Amino acid sequence: MNKYQTNILEQTEEPKTVPLEEDNNIEDVTKTDIENSKTFPDEFSSLVSPKHKNVPWHHPTRNAYRFAIMLLSSIMCTGVYMGYDSIGALSPYLKGNLEIDSQEYGYLVAAYSLPNVILAALAGVIVDKFGYNKTSLIFSFFVILGNVVIALSNGFYMFVAGRFIFGLGGESLIVAQTSILSKWFTGKQLGLSFGFSLSFGMMGSMFAYWILPTVAEMIGFRLAFWFSVGMCVISFFFNVLCVWMDARAAHLLEDDGSYADQSQGKSLTSVAYWLCIVICLSFYGSMTWVSYANDLLYNKYGYDEITAAKFTSLMYVFSVVLSPVFGWLVDMYGKRLYLMTFGMFIMIPTFLLFALTDVYPIFLLMILGFAYALVPAVLWTLFPLIVDEKYIGKAYGISYALYDGTIFLCPIMFGGIYNKTGTQTAGLGVFAAMTAVGMIALAGLWILNKRTMDDALQKPSVGATQIDFKKLFTTVMNCLRRRKSSYS
Repeated sequence: MNKYQTNILEQTEEPKTVPLEEDNNIEDVTKTDIENSKTFPDEFSSLVSPKHKNVPWHHPTRNAYRFAIMLLSSIMCTGVYMGYDSIGALSPYLKGNLEIDSQEYGYLVAAYSLPNVILAALAGVIVDKFGYNKTSLIFSFFVILGNVVIALSNGFYMFVAGRFIFGLGGESLIVAQTSILSKWFTGKQLGLSFGFSLSFGMMGSMFAYWILPTVAEMIGFRLAFWFSVGMCVISFFFNVLCVWMDARAAHLLEDDGSYADQSQGKSLTSVAYWLCIVICLSFYGSMTWVSYANDLLYNKYGYDEITAAKFTSLMYVFSVVLSPVFGWLVDMYGKRLYLMTFGMFIMIPTFLLFALTDVYPIFLLMILGFAYALVPAVLWTLFPLIVDEKYIGKAYGISYALYDGTIFLCPIMFGGIYNKTGTQTAGLGVFAAMTAVGMIALAGLWILNKRTMDDALQKPSVGATQIDFKKLFTTVMNCLRRRKSSYS
C-alpha cells in the first residue's frame, strides 16, 4: 500500500458526530462515513479518514492534485525531447554549415548518450537515495546548460561538448520523472500517466521538426537552437512547480516517498526483467533511425528541408495523440503483450519497405509513428509489474543506462554504414533485424508470463474500472431518443 494511503489510515480519528459503543468497530464506522461522502475520488473512498473527508480540491488526496502532478511532471521533460531532436530537425543545415559527413553526424547524435551509459544507472541510485525533488532540479540545470552551449557553438567539437553536457542531465531527468509517476500512479492509471508523459515529450520532438527548420530558414540555423533553450527553461519552471506540489503533499501527509507495490516481487536478476531490457534496447535502438529520417526524405525522395522535417514530425504527431490513449487502454484492459507484439511486428516490414522500395514515405512514417506511440506506452509500465518496489529506481536506471548505450552506438553504426554504401538500405536492414531480436525476447516474456507470473502482464491495472461499451451505447441512444421526442 502507498505511504500516502497508509499514512491517512494512521491518522484516523474517532468521528465526533457518531457515538461509538464499546463493541462498535471503528473501521466499519469510518467506511460508512466515507461511503456517504461525495467529496472524495473513488481511489481514496475506502482509505481516507473522516478527518480528511471534506478537504478542498487542491488537497493531495484529490484526483485533481494527482493529475496536476501528471501534467507538471510530463512537461518538465518536453525540453529534453525538443533539444535531443533539434539536430535531427536541422540535419541538412548542420551537415552543410559544419562540413561534416554522415558518420560525424552520428557522433554528434551519440554524444548525448555517452555520459548516460554509466550515469543513468547511477541516477536511479541517486534518485532512490536523495529523492527526485532535489535531483530533478540539478538534472534540469544540466539540460539548460548543455543547450546553451549548443546554441553558442561555432564548430563541430563545441557542438559535441554541448550535447555531452546536455546528456549529463537529460536521461537522468527522465529517470526522475519516471520515479515520480511510479510513486503517484502505480496500482492505478500508471499506463495513462506514462502515456501522458510520452505525449508531452513527443510534443517537444514535434515542435523541433515543425518550428526549427522554418526558423533556420528565416534567421539562420544557429539561432534556431535558442528556441530549444527556451523550451528547456519553460520545462524547468514546470519542474519547480512539480517539486513544490510533491513537497507540499509530503508535508501534509508526512510521506516518505515510498511506492505502491503491485509487482511480482522479482529482483533485478530475474529473467523477465532482462527480457524487458532486451525488448527496450531493440526497439529504441532501431528507432534511432528517426534522426536520419529527415536525411532520407531529403536525399532519396527529393523533399526540401522544411517539408522533409514536417513529414518526419508525423511520427511524433501520432505519439502525441495516441500515447495517452494506449496508456488508458492498458490500464483498463491489460493485454500488454498483445499490444507490444503488434507494435513491434509492424516495424519490421516498414523498415524493409523504406530500404528496398520507393513506396510513398508518408504512409510508412505514419506506421512507425503508430508503433512509436504504442510500444513505449506499454513497455515502461511492465517494470513496476515485474520488479519489487524497493528496486524500482535502480530498475529504471539500469534500463536507461543500457538504452543510452544502445542509442550511443546505433547512430554511429548507421552513419558508418551510410558513409560506406552511400545509401540507407543496409542500415535499415540492420534495424529490421534488431526489431526481430526484440520479438524473440517478447516471445520469451509471453512464456514466463504464463508459467511463472500468473498472467500478471495481461491483466488490467489494479483498481481500474473497465467501460461497458454496450451499456454506454445504450445510454447514449436512450438520451438521443428522449431528446428527439422532446422536440416532436
